[in-house]
Amino acid sequence: MQPVKGLKIESFPVKGLYKIDNLIYFDGPLLSFYTNDDGDNYLYYWVDVDDFCNRWMVFPVELAELNDYLNEKTTLYSLINRSLTGYVLDLDDNLEAVNTFLIQISDLPEDYLPEIKSIYNCEKTSEEVFLKYYSKKHKKGILQTHFSGGNEIGYGTMDLHLFSKLMNNFTDLNDGLGNSFYKIEKKKQEFRKKGNKENKEKSIKKIEFQNAYKFDVLSTRAASFSILLKPVDEEIGFEGTPTRADKYIEFMSEFISGSKTLDTLKNYAQQIDISTINHYESFLKLVEESHSKFQIGYLNVVSKSAYSNQIDANQAKKIITNLQTLDFESDETLSITGKFIALNIKAGKYTFESSEDKSTGTLRGDALKKCFEIAFNKTYQVEIQRKTTKKAAIKKSKNIDILKLIVEIKNAQQEIENEFA
Repeated sequence: MQPVKGLKIESFPVKGLYKIDNLIYFDGPLLSFYTNDDGDNYLYYWVDVDDFCNRWMVFPVELAELNDYLNEKTTLYSLINRSLTGYVLDLDDNLEAVNTFLIQISDLPEDYLPEIKSIYNCEKTSEEVFLKYYSKKHKKGILQTHFSGGNEIGYGTMDLHLFSKLMNNFTDLNDGLGNSFYKIEKKKQEFRKKGNKENKEKSIKKIEFQNAYKFDVLSTRAASFSILLKPVDEEIGFEGTPTRADKYIEFMSEFISGSKTLDTLKNYAQQIDISTINHYESFLKLVEESHSKFQIGYLNVVSKSAYSNQIDANQAKKIITNLQTLDFESDETLSITGKFIALNIKAGKYTFESSEDKSTGTLRGDALKKCFEIAFNKTYQVEIQRKTTKKAAIKKSKNIDILKLIVEIKNAQQEIENEFA
């Protein structure tokens, strides 16, 4: 190996580094990305070899600079020279450092530097690398929403008006899909328990599933314009076992795919409420009108769950046509905790309100008999049979609610438990 001009030191001073990914690989890694829990980010670049060791040049890198490199906006040569200083490590077959040098980049042998026009052209995408980076760092799944194309979206930039409208509709769509996901999972559990009386699994709580589809913003990223999101849910993941958030993203991805086919969309029309469908249609119209493309990517390195999907302007137009040619009709049984705010015993009509829902409809059966005991200052748990219909090309839906059961809640704790059951 060539002689190195630098200060020989006892050991590499940056501790706790772990590998995120190999960025360049040919019969072995040639460029690898490492980080640690303190936020130190380094690239390991293979430069030399002899009979005993592989030699690596190690230098710090900023995430924004690495993102530019992976998106072919800068070169590896530029990344190395921006750092000014770095390290040279001679690693044996056990990856133990035989020699460690602190070096000035300008003192490196010319053969150790890549070509000046060393643009990244390997298979790893910036999305893959950064999803893996944040998923390893936070030990949970990470969602990326990505917008590209059109005149209003550039590399790391996006028209604020378009961005706010897209994200508002996406947020409403996400909340609606999340609520549908919770209801589907709860019904599945009820079916399992009904078929097996010895089933002891813990009852699904709504608040747990709400956290599975609520997200915190981690970072924005240029590529064209991306937002990285972390689930609020603190569920501990295990290898090969999907978390609630993993399962929800799978549901979202399957819905996006399914909406591209009319027959599959008809099946989802029985599971997803009309307001969610309307938000989806509004979101798609923005994608179509802006001639843009929307992509989602998700990765959980712990459970090994990964999902991706995309909708371009042409696909958005096709899905909108599918939505507008469908008649939606769904039946569901709701259990709501709240208070009566209006009651017409003679007509058998009521209005009932909770923190999350409001129902106006007809009293039937036992509920009609019970209504003579109703007090407006008391809290009740009610069971409502709701039929929702929406005709093709009509945006507004119609609910027909029938209240069938009324139970007074006498204990505050019981009220809380029922609300999130």
